Amino acid sequence: MSTELKLISFDQQNHQKNTAPVSQNETLRLPINLEASLTILRIIVMVLGVQLTLISLYTGSTIQNAVIRGSISALTLSLLTWFLNWLINQDLIEEVFADYDSEYTKK
Repeated sequence: MSTELKLISFDQQNHQKNTAPVSQNETLRLPINLEASLTILRIIVMVLGVQLTLISLYTGSTIQNAVIRGSISALTLSLLTWFLNWLINQDLIEEVFADYDSEYTKK
């Protein structure tokens, strides 16, 4: 799944003067560090959830108990990593829009 931002609403809200309209199919690729952080954190969440499930099964828990533990740990970790990702990328998206804006107004 590709991470892309639609620039139509940004353009319509902030740049109605002095710029041409953006086509509806135009998208902006996010920087590689944003996509890398999303991918790495997803892999970490999945691996740790599976590991906890396997460890629970190995120690003698029932299958239902192990699946519940793995699901709860994956949910908790995904919420924490989402918040971490939000903190990391909060200003990054604004910088991407600013870079796009500077390139767009040059044209």
